[in-house]
Amino acid sequence: MFVVDELIDKWSDKDYWGGRQPFTSLWPDLVKEWVTRDRNSPSVILWSLGNELQIREGWTGYKGLNDWGVTMYRLMDVVVKRFDNTRLTTVAQFPARAGAIGHREKDYHSYTMPPKLAQATDVASLNYQSAWYGEFRKHCPDMNIFQSEAETSNWLTPYYNMDREHSIGMAYWGSVEYWGESNKWPKKGWNYSFFRHTLEPYPTAWLVKSAFCEDKPVVRLGVLDTKGSESVQWNDIQVGQKSILSHWNFEEESKQRVYAFTNAPQAELFLNGKSLGIKPNDGKGNMQHVIMWDVDYVPGSLLAIARDEKGQETARHEIQTAGKVVKLKIEKENHVWSAHGNSSNVTTDFIANGMDLLYLNVTAVDAKGRIVPDYDGELTVSINGAANLLALDNGDHYTDELFAGITTKKMQGGRMQVILRSKHEAGKVTVSATSGKFKAAYRTETK
Repeated sequence: MFVVDELIDKWSDKDYWGGRQPFTSLWPDLVKEWVTRDRNSPSVILWSLGNELQIREGWTGYKGLNDWGVTMYRLMDVVVKRFDNTRLTTVAQFPARAGAIGHREKDYHSYTMPPKLAQATDVASLNYQSAWYGEFRKHCPDMNIFQSEAETSNWLTPYYNMDREHSIGMAYWGSVEYWGESNKWPKKGWNYSFFRHTLEPYPTAWLVKSAFCEDKPVVRLGVLDTKGSESVQWNDIQVGQKSILSHWNFEEESKQRVYAFTNAPQAELFLNGKSLGIKPNDGKGNMQHVIMWDVDYVPGSLLAIARDEKGQETARHEIQTAGKVVKLKIEKENHVWSAHGNSSNVTTDFIANGMDLLYLNVTAVDAKGRIVPDYDGELTVSINGAANLLALDNGDHYTDELFAGITTKKMQGGRMQVILRSKHEAGKVTVSATSGKFKAAYRTETK
């Protein structure tokens, strides 16, 4: 994992600052504490001194400098490198152009100057508008760009917009859903992402994988959810997402738009064994690595086969219509995440230190073990032994239900995540889950 370690959001004594003392009087001490705390972490590749410093000229630290934060950056850069001169420094900026929000009315075609601050930093970290980074480099040929926030709604476009020779990487802004930055109650978080906050991957997670791992054949099916798709204007960026489903349970005689996300030159789609045709992988813009069919829905099996230039199979993926729920299944996530002293480790043990978290996934499945995507029955969970129930999370952003301090919650998409926290004494742990007439149990122990 590579980490761009960021100190703070805005450089302001008032806006976005909750400290009891002004930021401008505290920042040297904050920088020292921050850098000395993290400098021995090998995952840290960049020090980021702030975020979105282009929106207002007033968010530039000391008043009266009127240079969009260039002087403030240079002061902070000196202090950072006093304690660690092995890494470069940067500042994430939005809007990704000079002049901040005062130039929103100007089209990028006629105003393509990079921010003044981006011209001063070791690395120019820019949020969004990746199509114009090439124009920025015409003004600043030596500029190395980090795409510090890329919109997930444009799928692979931000990735392919990068000039690899002069770009050090990119980060999707919220590639994993999280709680915060909501746009309408009762929604509580950012969910325009490739992974649920319960870490269940959406089909588009494989779209990203198909580009990032081009030498490994990938194909993944997804079906457009017209009801769940959303488009939102966030500042001057069009965000939101096409909601892509990973199941084949729909209304009879409906027409469904089916995607195959793949890095193969072509793919063939089969419905219940009948070919619906081979299509080339020749999409442009945000449809790169995407092949699309419109399919008259019939229950059963939907199979995508990725093929090379000679028509030979390189990968396949199948989704099937699930039947009625017959039981609950409880499975542990791959790892228990443990905190031991000042370091974080991955272990197969559930440690009795009062800190370890154990993640369990409860699913409602049919007779063949397939998750039933329309099951939303209430699930009640009880814990006995050397652990406590910390939270229940069904992955629903559009609910005002609690997560902690409850034992019952509706499942969503036939799923629920159960989070346990160990106690301080070792011992056996029993988890019981009940939804209607369905019951399941899981047993483990803390050590």
